[in-house]
Amino acid sequence: MPSTYETSDQNIASLLFMHGCEAREINRENPRRVVFTFSSEDKDPSELAGEFESGKPVSIVLAQFCSAQRHIKALIHNNLPRYS
Repeated sequence: MPSTYETSDQNIASLLFMHGCEAREINRENPRRVVFTFSSEDKDPSELAGEFESGKPVSIVLAQFCSAQRHIKALIHNNLPRYS
């Protein structure tokens, strides 16, 4: 069964997307806050988010993270399909 994680933090959403987690749902009910629900069969999204929030160094490829950020922002602002 896939693990799921919900976040409105764009940086965490970008990190999860970059690590291959799937954006299952994008909730736009609140016009000031978009909430993403991610899931993954391989990795636990809550563990990845916890590592990011812990303040410990996290190894990332900057170009991939920036690309993931652009994708997440496009999902928020342009109503693009959930998947790339």
